[in-house]
Amino acid sequence: MHGSVYWVCCSLYGHLSVAQLLAGLVLESSLLQKYKPGW
Repeated sequence: MHGSVYWVCCSLYGHLSVAQLLAGLVLESSLLQKYKPGW
């Protein structure tokens, strides 16, 4: 039980970190397109 809860927390943290990375990439690309239209 304790191991499964630990695994769920780790998997949720991993998904959150991946989502944050993806959101950061999207924000960076949108900012680049906004400030550097040539790209």
